[in-house]
Amino acid sequence: YLAGRRRVLRFKRGAVDPAWSPDGRRLAFVAPGAGGAGDVFVADADGTHRGRITRTDRVAERSPSWSPDGRHLVVERGGRLVIVRADGGGERRLGPGLEPAWSPGGRRIAFTDGDNVYLVSARGGRARPVTSAPGAQTAPAWSPDGLRLAYVSNETGAIDVYVLNLRSGAVSALTADPAVDGAPAFTTNGRGVVFTSNRSGVELLWRSSAAGPTA
Repeated sequence: YLAGRRRVLRFKRGAVDPAWSPDGRRLAFVAPGAGGAGDVFVADADGTHRGRITRTDRVAERSPSWSPDGRHLVVERGGRLVIVRADGGGERRLGPGLEPAWSPGGRRIAFTDGDNVYLVSARGGRARPVTSAPGAQTAPAWSPDGLRLAYVSNETGAIDVYVLNLRSGAVSALTADPAVDGAPAFTTNGRGVVFTSNRSGVELLWRSSAAGPTA
């Protein structure tokens, strides 16, 4: 999707979780494999040269996220995080986790356990929680400078988008409404956050200042 124009790339039926490579030349996505569970596929940006890079037949995979150099992806496989080579040549297990997001600097991976957001080294090791609010904190997304995380929380009872400053620990509510807001992603300049919301009655993309509704 670019400058108001939309192009449909026809992949396998049921393809979900698209993720652009850092150079914008490839697209990773999840689609049913031979066993019916979700596997990770990679295709060129025009939809050609597509290939399956994981084969997990009976264990579903989700949420592929690229390393900054485009050589690897981290994926969620049956509630665990696995790093796979983008050419399908090998893999390495990290540990339990959901909805991984590789940091722009390449050193850390953000993820959730369904309750809080954590950071772990891309090399492995002990994960560190960076949220502790009541309820569920999910769908972490990095700012381009790697200094902030957007995420979704239901800590107030409503499902809203928040932004965490990793240096100061300060948290700001990006949205505050009774609608269901989710799937945040920073704009390339880091000044805005795009997210989904059903506030208009249908699921649409919305955009807000990354500083929050009062900015």
